[in-house]
Amino acid sequence: MYSAVSDRLVTPREVPFSVNATGPFYVTDQCILCALPVETALANIQWHYEAGCTACPRSCHVIKQPEDEDELAAVIAAMLGSCVQAIRYRGSDPAILRRLVDLGAGQLCDAL
Repeated sequence: MYSAVSDRLVTPREVPFSVNATGPFYVTDQCILCALPVETALANIQWHYEAGCTACPRSCHVIKQPEDEDELAAVIAAMLGSCVQAIRYRGSDPAILRRLVDLGAGQLCDAL
């Protein structure tokens, strides 16, 4: 079973959006509001709205790190579908790194 809590973090290669939940998965400050990540991993990725405007999303961000295989699969699917590759992994779990490389997403792994 996957646990983000035990995942050792490396220094992010990109600038994380400031409101991401602490942990290995993060959204960069380059999100362009494509909506795919929010629709794909709703339990883990949501919109961050401009202050005072609930109709004005600024970016998506990680609200909760994956807690089980289903959430992990959803976040990875969101990573793969993000049009600007704004979702990254800065953890060091060998199984996740291998999984992302095998899916052709090694460039989204800050530990590689």
